[in-house]
Amino acid sequence: FFFFKQKTAYEISACLVGSEMCIRDRIGGVMEQAVQYLGLDAEDAALHLSFDIDALDEKFVLGTGTRSRGGLTYREAHYICRRVVETQKLVSMELVEVNPLLDLLNQREMLHGDDKNIVGTETVCLAVELIKSAVGHTLV
Repeated sequence: FFFFKQKTAYEISACLVGSEMCIRDRIGGVMEQAVQYLGLDAEDAALHLSFDIDALDEKFVLGTGTRSRGGLTYREAHYICRRVVETQKLVSMELVEVNPLLDLLNQREMLHGDDKNIVGTETVCLAVELIKSAVGHTLV
């Protein structure tokens, strides 16, 4: 995934985070590097989170057009969203690449701890859970 920083109205810099970096530094270390890189400690900092659901491993996300092996885990995805909200700089978010028509399972299988108010396909439910994490909801 990428971290983008807008320096001026016309200048943007980017930092690519590959899977090797996630393995080496673990997701907590990667997110700390991102917070520093983006300068989120500045008083006037603002953060927009663009989350592509297809960044998750294929076993967690079936309802997307670009499934990937070796992607983020369920917990890593939630950690990213929770770490972003901890910065208190999140001003907007988009969650993209969700396609319920591609989900092989029509309805979500309810497991212990699942929010019974979230209904839909597995991928749609995961997307809603990630948005909830990004606004401060924590997993059990």
